[in-house]
Amino acid sequence: MFDLFRRRDTAMRYLLTGVLGVIALSMVVTLIPGWGSNTGGGDRNDVVAEIGGEKITVRDAVTNVQGVVRRMGVPPAAIRTMANNFVDSMISSQAMALQAKELGLTPTDSDVATAIKSRYPQLFPNGQFIGQDVYANFLAQQGTTVKEFEMNIRRQIMVERLTKLMEDSVIVTEKEILEEFQANNLKIKVDYIAVPSDAFSKAVTVSDADVEKIYNAGKSAYVTQPRYNFALVVLDEARTAMSMTVPESDLRAAYNADQERFRMPERAKVRHILVGKDKPAEAAKYEALARDILNQLKGGANFADLAKKYSEDPSNKDSGGELGYIQRGQMVPEFERASFTQKVNEFGGPVKTMFGYHIVQVTDKQEARLQSFEEVKEMLKAEVSRNSINSKMLADADKLRAQLVKNSKDLDGPAKAANANVYNYQDRELGGPVDELGAFPAVAETVRSLKPGEVSAVTAGPGNKAFLVIHRGTIAPRQMTLAEAAPQIRQAEVMTRSQNIQAEKIREIDGKAKQPGADFAALAKQYNLTSKTTDAFGMTGFAEGLGAASAIPDAFKLPVGGVLGPVMFDGKQHFVRVKERIEADPSKMAAERASLLDKVKVRRSRERMDIFEDSIVNNLIAQGKLKIYEDAKQKVLASF
Repeated sequence: MFDLFRRRDTAMRYLLTGVLGVIALSMVVTLIPGWGSNTGGGDRNDVVAEIGGEKITVRDAVTNVQGVVRRMGVPPAAIRTMANNFVDSMISSQAMALQAKELGLTPTDSDVATAIKSRYPQLFPNGQFIGQDVYANFLAQQGTTVKEFEMNIRRQIMVERLTKLMEDSVIVTEKEILEEFQANNLKIKVDYIAVPSDAFSKAVTVSDADVEKIYNAGKSAYVTQPRYNFALVVLDEARTAMSMTVPESDLRAAYNADQERFRMPERAKVRHILVGKDKPAEAAKYEALARDILNQLKGGANFADLAKKYSEDPSNKDSGGELGYIQRGQMVPEFERASFTQKVNEFGGPVKTMFGYHIVQVTDKQEARLQSFEEVKEMLKAEVSRNSINSKMLADADKLRAQLVKNSKDLDGPAKAANANVYNYQDRELGGPVDELGAFPAVAETVRSLKPGEVSAVTAGPGNKAFLVIHRGTIAPRQMTLAEAAPQIRQAEVMTRSQNIQAEKIREIDGKAKQPGADFAALAKQYNLTSKTTDAFGMTGFAEGLGAASAIPDAFKLPVGGVLGPVMFDGKQHFVRVKERIEADPSKMAAERASLLDKVKVRRSRERMDIFEDSIVNNLIAQGKLKIYEDAKQKVLASF
């Protein structure tokens, strides 16, 4: 496909067929290594969804969620919810791509090449493609292949085109633009009283006698948690990789099976000096300068020094005009002709192109050839290893489990042979973090599901790990003593009493705050709270002391003196009174009209896509083109 990068005059072509009235994009399509690339084989129980013949596997989903968690720093408490939403987004986005394909929005190879060049400039230093080998190695380090990477770029373009159709289909009325202008420019000032959740808890005391009374009244409710003895066995792809050696025969087989990918085209290593860049009106002047530079070079001047002095190509003048190796089709015709006809170390020019005048020197030439096995051996080793590491780890895990089912007491030797680590836990409550896997709920769920002496199935873990559990025994719950139960009882009773007092005080404040002419400062002081007045703020801004205005959107609908509340945000109850309204100035609307139109259009598109996206998924399910397997999806969520 990368010969397409050499045809610079090829314009991106959009195949837009069909009419779509209700389309939008409710999510950003994420470029995910391996997503949807599995089109055959595998256990159905490991397939989360099948969309138009492509599959999202449990491994795909777990790996990609882990990547998002790492990149975004998702808090542990939110990971499971995020994972559920992300898996849904993977399914719906791929469904959207299938819909786009059926509407004729499939991009050409040229479109894909253009998108990669635009979105991944690191693959084109100084505008030149880094080469097929480096490209493949770069992607291998990201955990994907050229085929998978380009497949996902293709899918991403299709969904973007579907989104563009949606945006083009939205019609925005003048009334909507006016409403948006008013919403964006209306500002208010407010008085507010904040009531923290613990505002009245300091007055609450629970005596020892109260604690004992509560304990005696419901003693049976106070029992210890069950505790467990178990062994956790963890396998890691990284440890498996360290123990692996890839036979050279396998590498040679991979090399011989696909030699076309290792063919190197004719290349020339070139440097240049460019003058008269984008100055066609002064062509004669810069042609003369180019000839003068050429004469200086023929007289023995240093090429790199003259490039730094004269060249107008900012991407390489400081490196002496070096362009590196180029291939046919990468440069404009005049420059290419000079590069591939000049002799090595000869100075050529001036070469006139659409950019200006070039002095060209070819410093090396390489004929088209097939790279040798030795040249690509390390790249092949990385590819072959990546494809076999997981298979070996799971094979080791299955072998280990089979041995432990026969004799779970003989653990250390088989675990060592499988490159697994063993962690023994005694008298342990479940739910906390465990070695290597961290706070991973699937471990506790696995332990609870086993009977003493049983060995669990091999389960996928975070970070390319797998684990199994051996249940050694359970310590049954027992009645807590008064001393053991006292902290729990006291904390619960303080919370109950505080909530009751808080609710009563909130009702009192509510009644007084909404009386005409209520004095917020005096009212706050009466309840040992504080009252503040904000500066003016808009709907998209921030209110001093309150935070984002989006927390109190209804305040913008109130007249001066209107009271909103109680409203809960930022862990506090708030009473808000509008002190001043600063209306939008209609005379300024014309200057903002274009941006207002775009804003309304994007919002309307997203609103409509929420509906359309669901209909796409439901229609594909009804047609049998989309199958979602909830049991496999739950396996993904169990990993978090």
